[in-house]
Amino acid sequence: MIRVALSGTNWTGKSTTIEIFTRRNPKLHISTFELSELVTRCPYPMVQDQTTDGSEWMIYELQKILAQPISAEIQIFGRSPIDILAFTYYAIEKNQANANEKLIERIILLINEFDRLFFVAPHIDWPVNVKPHPRPEKIAFALLLNYYMLKVIQKYAINVIQLPWNLDKRQQVLQKYLQ
Repeated sequence: MIRVALSGTNWTGKSTTIEIFTRRNPKLHISTFELSELVTRCPYPMVQDQTTDGSEWMIYELQKILAQPISAEIQIFGRSPIDILAFTYYAIEKNQANANEKLIERIILLINEFDRLFFVAPHIDWPVNVKPHPRPEKIAFALLLNYYMLKVIQKYAINVIQLPWNLDKRQQVLQKYLQ
């Protein structure tokens, strides 16, 4: 079994990429999971109101999911611990708190549970094709989150595979790494 995840800010096509990949590869036994499903269930403030308590909860929930046995050949996650780490850094800076090194270490350990991490950066066309078009403050927050993702990828030398913006080319990259 290979476990992979796609990271990237909102509206960069992570879910669409996963959907196309699973549809084009019906012979592969693929399991998918969207971390955004956890965000909607989190009892703590999340996203723009993110707290480190929310990050702690996400880590705990993701650990439970990763501990479950899986019979799929490929397990693909929409979002990854990189996203959790980026949101955690955002929460720390927003709340002017000290970085909790143990919390960050736990997220790094989760990153190591993945065989491959893919990253989708916003493109010049982003988010032009999103319907309904996001409000400017939502776009600004998504760009801020992208900044934090790039920051943590660099700071912790996280090995990511950059996915191209074009969806067909993304599929070619995924095929290369997941076949």
